[in-house]
Amino acid sequence: MGALPDPRRCRASRPLAALAAILLLMLWTVPRARDGVRSSLARLKAVDLVAAAVEDGGDAYPSTELTAFWKVFSRALVDADPGAAAIGRDITSPDFLWTDMKPGWTPPDVLQMPWEQLSRLQASHAGFVRRLLAPARSPSALPPLPYRRGSRGIVTSSASGSLQVLVVSIRMLRRTGSALPIEVFLEQADDVVSSACTEVLAALGARCLLLGAVMGRAPLNRPTGSYQVKAFAIAFSSFQHVLWLDADAFPIAPPEQLFDAAVFRRDGLVSWPDFWAVTTSRHFYRVAAVKPPADATARASTESAQLLIDKDRHGATLLLTTYYNHYGLQYYELLSQGARGQGDKETFPAAATALGLPFYQVEQPALAVGHGWAEGHAWDAIVQHHPQEDFDSRHHEDIIPRPFFFHNRGIKADASSLVAAMLRFRTRMWYGAEEMEARFGFDVERAVWDEVLLTACELAREFPAMRNDPGLCGRARMTAECLFAGGACEFGVRG
Repeated sequence: MGALPDPRRCRASRPLAALAAILLLMLWTVPRARDGVRSSLARLKAVDLVAAAVEDGGDAYPSTELTAFWKVFSRALVDADPGAAAIGRDITSPDFLWTDMKPGWTPPDVLQMPWEQLSRLQASHAGFVRRLLAPARSPSALPPLPYRRGSRGIVTSSASGSLQVLVVSIRMLRRTGSALPIEVFLEQADDVVSSACTEVLAALGARCLLLGAVMGRAPLNRPTGSYQVKAFAIAFSSFQHVLWLDADAFPIAPPEQLFDAAVFRRDGLVSWPDFWAVTTSRHFYRVAAVKPPADATARASTESAQLLIDKDRHGATLLLTTYYNHYGLQYYELLSQGARGQGDKETFPAAATALGLPFYQVEQPALAVGHGWAEGHAWDAIVQHHPQEDFDSRHHEDIIPRPFFFHNRGIKADASSLVAAMLRFRTRMWYGAEEMEARFGFDVERAVWDEVLLTACELAREFPAMRNDPGLCGRARMTAECLFAGGACEFGVRG
């Protein structure tokens, strides 16, 4: 593909393939016979042949370079402390659907920002950016962010109690034929994590890494919570080109192609939209000393279950994002004003904007798949689209961007949650089989259930919550047969 124009650019060996296809077909089938956990693990290890690009992963972690970087960078984060005071607001910002907003709309500002607090935030932000951009020979310069040049991979994170969900997501990824290596960042180690990492995730080409192995070398002045993990995990990963995926998100096509997309090669940072409009406060632009966008409706707010970033071109963006997340008490308010989904979602585009670096956000609206809210439970998944096809569709009306990612934000993909949900709501989560196949090329929900069954029936020994529920596999099989195979069931649901 030739050079791209610049519309509405956001500133700021066949044999092996054949073998892989055969192996994937074998892996997709959930065995009826109970062969036992170890025999299934042997089959799982065949994925290593598909994931031929996955490196040994035996390198010491953290590296000497990463440790040295963190000792200096953590000090810079602490030195930039803007104060402990939270930002007040009159009300929570209402939810504004992006597709309903007309050009020229401006989000209301509901924050209370005393002059003293604004001044301290401005000084903190300016000082931290100076450190980021200091010339290499400057006494205040930060050491370079270490990573393996030219490397590509997927980065994710998980709590120990959600590892079975992550396994399902990774197996959905491997169904696409993707051979990308994966680094899984964990906040703490325990017996569950150790067993799942060594017996299951390693066989899927995923390497477990502990955030504390780095951050414990030089503790910060504030605790790191769930929202803050993403930016630090991406920064600590060994890859230059990173596809971030939340633990409950997966692609339905090989994501290798995204790294070669012209729009990613051009801008080095790609984000995807949420349903809501951007509600960033005018005070953020004052803090960052940049002009606000001419049109607040030019893009939707960000849905950050997936993100594509080149650390060579956006290293400063990534590090500024860690600053925003570390001081999320202030910056989450500045960027979202309490609107739905407030957290890390806006920090990546905000950092690129503050540094005057380009990024591309997919324009095709996110698709909600499923039944929405019922009895306090969100059933829907968020579907996101191919970024290059999104770009091309802006110039060619006959191009319709393909669905590419599923973010299962509703009932999580573990057997216990799904069985309980089916007993309560008595229906499939998303669409019927015919509509799923028409929209996405295959029945994604059926595929997720296949992987859930494998995890619950063949790998349960590795996850205590399932190991301690010996009837779970049987209940899950009965539920799946009711939903997809027309088997006998109490609530009369058919696929």
